[in-house]
Amino acid sequence: MINRVQCNGARQLLGFSDIDEAVCAPPPCAALLETQLKPAHILRVMGLLRFWRIVLSRPKQCMLRRVWDAIESHHSTSHPMSLNLEVRSLQQKHPIPIGTSVPNPKNKPAWKELINGIAKTEMNTWVAEHDAKGGRAHAYCLITHKHMADKRPDTPAYLQDKELRPNQRRNIALMRTQAAAYVAAHAQHRAGTALYGPAAGYGERYCTQQSCKRRRIVDSTEHVMLKCPSHEPARQAMVTKADAALTAAAIGAPHGSNIGSLAAAGSDARQLQVLLGSPPPHSINGDDKHYSAVLQASADFIREVYDWRWTDKRTV
Repeated sequence: MINRVQCNGARQLLGFSDIDEAVCAPPPCAALLETQLKPAHILRVMGLLRFWRIVLSRPKQCMLRRVWDAIESHHSTSHPMSLNLEVRSLQQKHPIPIGTSVPNPKNKPAWKELINGIAKTEMNTWVAEHDAKGGRAHAYCLITHKHMADKRPDTPAYLQDKELRPNQRRNIALMRTQAAAYVAAHAQHRAGTALYGPAAGYGERYCTQQSCKRRRIVDSTEHVMLKCPSHEPARQAMVTKADAALTAAAIGAPHGSNIGSLAAAGSDARQLQVLLGSPPPHSINGDDKHYSAVLQASADFIREVYDWRWTDKRTV
């Protein structure tokens, strides 16, 4: 229930409409991470630790503290759903941050650091589990570096870019979170789609362009943005604009701080990260106005792909 509410909130924050048939639900992992929301089990952990701090802050003669201490003294016979046992379980699961002693309950900043640290560890574990399953969640993690715990930006740069129009931010969000229903690898997890037909496993969601389909090429975000021959003219226009912006950004920048062109980013995966708002660390200044032009070019390309694939439903 809570996860469904969180995911619905994430979709609203990203501008996804429930009545837009060209949009499918993003993987929960992608939706929540993109908007910095948390799944229910992590919210519960954070709430439990905050409650524990409140308990410890109460005088020993206080009723709340007396009940807590009474249950603690008989923890071996406690109800399996008791909060005391859940706290003990967290202490065993996170022995390094919690240890044998905890911060003074009056020290709220220290407790905030403790709680946030445990929440981050729990979040990393949750992301890794979804990433390991492959499919759309894995594709999202590759785009956004979410598979690398030490390289996770707090908020994607494109969501804070004032140069982008709302519809441009939405276009990028659709591709990042694997929610564009006009991309087979995004849409075909459902029971059936107007464009792609019956549901299929991720590795069998092939591009509808005839030459791609014959070669059984998965219609992924990377294929659409960088490979599919149907979009080559639009892609060339996007790359030209992106290269011009990246070249301008590199002029006068410290050596090595800006890549200078899309090809200079390296692999297809890294080029995709640049185009969709998660440039590799130290490759470009994500706050630079020139990078806004790169994102604008990407968003306009995605819009053209939409017109080709969904509006016209072409398969040539």
